[in-house]
Amino acid sequence: MSPRVFHPLRLCHSYLNEKPVSVAIVVRVLFLLWSILQDECFEVPYTDIDYFVVSDASRYMAKGVSPFGRTTYRYSPFVAIFLLGNYHTFIGKISFIAGDIITGWLVQRTLDSLGCPEKVRFVSTVVWLLNPYTITMSTRGSFESITSALLVGVLHSVLENQVVIAAILYGIVTHLRIYPIIFSIPFAFFFFGENKKNAFGVQDSMWWCGNRRDSRCLYSLISRGAGTKKEPRRCGSFSFAVYSASLFVLLAFANYTVYGFDFLEEAFLYHLHRRDIRHNFSPSFHGEYISPTSTSLGINWINEIPVTQSHAGLVVQMLSLVPQFATATLVGMKFAKNLSFALYAQTVAFVAINRVCTAQYFVWYICLLPIVLPGWTGLCSGSHGMSNCAQKAKKMQTRGDEKRRRVSLGPGSNNLCRWQVVHVMCLYSAYQLEFHGKAIFGQVWITGILFSFVHASLMASCVKYEQNSLAHA
Repeated sequence: MSPRVFHPLRLCHSYLNEKPVSVAIVVRVLFLLWSILQDECFEVPYTDIDYFVVSDASRYMAKGVSPFGRTTYRYSPFVAIFLLGNYHTFIGKISFIAGDIITGWLVQRTLDSLGCPEKVRFVSTVVWLLNPYTITMSTRGSFESITSALLVGVLHSVLENQVVIAAILYGIVTHLRIYPIIFSIPFAFFFFGENKKNAFGVQDSMWWCGNRRDSRCLYSLISRGAGTKKEPRRCGSFSFAVYSASLFVLLAFANYTVYGFDFLEEAFLYHLHRRDIRHNFSPSFHGEYISPTSTSLGINWINEIPVTQSHAGLVVQMLSLVPQFATATLVGMKFAKNLSFALYAQTVAFVAINRVCTAQYFVWYICLLPIVLPGWTGLCSGSHGMSNCAQKAKKMQTRGDEKRRRVSLGPGSNNLCRWQVVHVMCLYSAYQLEFHGKAIFGQVWITGILFSFVHASLMASCVKYEQNSLAHA
């Protein structure tokens, strides 16, 4: 058997000794030290306000009080548990930095499951570990690094046919951050798909194991030879659904038993009718701000306004979710056989249409970018699971296409520039609004609209490029 199965600690040790990992840890420690200085000496604090909210909630729990006693705490109580013992601002951030490093390792393992060569795994790991955005988010105290580790862990476990582990991780991450529930659609269609395709959409009966000669190869051969190739995957789909749903319900029931309806409202239901009149990257905030019900949002907006207006507002809130979930559903169904891209495209679409969009939401799809990037750039064309002769024929056929794809660097080069420029515009407008009190709501609203267009452009380019990649596969 492969030593990677029996020696995970050796793999982790090897990973931690890699130069990009060491650099990533050092850079994050330096950012962590800088955060202490900026919080103390500068007008704009470095640490995310949500970090203080979660820290306060964890202190409430340490005293035996409900974490929902802390105003604006909108997470599962298990999120606050991560910061128990956070006696100084930087202590809790260490766990989030660790989440970043673990995510990088899982990105490597996932690409290894897909048969990508070592250089590709190295580049993709660097894309995550030395990404300025992920470095900033974890050192600011964002919980999303833990979410990213769990999500990439789910994808890796599914690709490794470790259905139970994948289901457990999926149940946990969906409980902690409700948005991954949209991934149930591509997972279901992936398990029920008739033809196995690799993560880059190339049909290949042996992609599941690449060139490895282990039990997964036997599993693939038996399922094809017996003429029952659907049955193992359907069984996996059933197990995945039962285990993940059971764990999700169990965790929710445990919290409901302790904290009652406060848990359901703050952790789950709130996100269905959430209204945010403060600045965020979504243009929807301006409509909420100028609406006649905005003044009552700070206390309990349902009870503070007339019943008819409250019900009408709820109907509008629910209807606004329809295009968001419809888009996520269609994308998940369309690209389910290309699982990593399906999750990535779903997340981009979900964030782009969401009524509220904060900086941490971008990490939701950035954590999947290193996994889908190799297929776009031609660095990993999906031929790794074929025989040597088939690989040579494939290379002869697609050499020109791959060369052009390497030069183009996928669909993200131009979109990345646009995304960064508009992002800076949004942050500048927010700074003028929040810290200098300038009445520039119109400017903030316009930058939000531009940001929505950039997300839409990114989504369209990714889908178009993915379809072109499949056509040349």
